[in-house]
Amino acid sequence: MRLKNSENNYGLISTLFHWSIAILMIGLLILDLYMVSLLISLHKLKLYGWHKEYGF
Repeated sequence: MRLKNSENNYGLISTLFHWSIAILMIGLLILDLYMVSLLISLHKLKLYGWHKEYGF
């Protein structure tokens, strides 16, 4: 697989970037679903900080 995009295919860099972002988004969704089940605490506030730092 080539590092850069060709006319017909995406390259290794684009593919790795795509899947890295996809994994990050899935992780943030799981974190979000976990956070809404928690009562307010320092732990929950720390998780909100992570959520804001890495996503929305």
